[in-house]
Amino acid sequence: MSVHMSGNSVRDRGEQPLVWYASYGSNMDARRFACYIQGGVPLGGTRDHIGCDDKSMPVAETGMEIPYSLYFAGESAVWTGGVAFVRGIAGEQKTKSKAYLITKAQFEQVVAQESRRDYIPPMDITLLRTQGQLIVEDGNSNYDQVLYCGEYQGYPVLTCTSPHLKQPYTKPAHTYIKMITAALWHTHDLTANEIFAYLCTKPGISGNYSQAELSEVIVDSLPSGLHYAVKP
Repeated sequence: MSVHMSGNSVRDRGEQPLVWYASYGSNMDARRFACYIQGGVPLGGTRDHIGCDDKSMPVAETGMEIPYSLYFAGESAVWTGGVAFVRGIAGEQKTKSKAYLITKAQFEQVVAQESRRDYIPPMDITLLRTQGQLIVEDGNSNYDQVLYCGEYQGYPVLTCTSPHLKQPYTKPAHTYIKMITAALWHTHDLTANEIFAYLCTKPGISGNYSQAELSEVIVDSLPSGLHYAVKP
């Protein structure tokens, strides 16, 4: 696992505690995630994010796996299809993520924006480590459950998802799958076949995408000029 360090050193953050935010959906795209930090409307988006009080970009970023299984559900106004969630119970199935090393305060403000809130109370990291999860506010928004995913390089790894298993599973749009595919290729250095094998069994994709349709979307997501053959 390689870690890309940005120009912002840990020293630049003073005494603020740092956490890894493990993204597994559209925030795996660094340009899109930047809008949660610095504010603005992401490419292809419709919502103007307020950003964080501290608009410093992540100290580091890396690919990692988290011990929660991926599925697609709901109906996104932006993507017009299902969006990514993970089950709130740790298990053997792991989800590939792109993790950003940011301050705890930035993570709290990212979760607030995911839940379409202006603010959430500060999180108790010690309690998170002990309990493994906590519910944000009333737990009624899509990403109101924060999950503890372990430690990496001495910092806690956190992510967020729905407090309840979303049902029914729904088909994610081509544009959404393309964004995730590109991130998997860039962050985890996966081949087209490996991306296909990873995505094809995920609830919301399985049963809604034919092998041919998913293969075509994956190949179309990869850099132009490169030729990949997906063999289901």
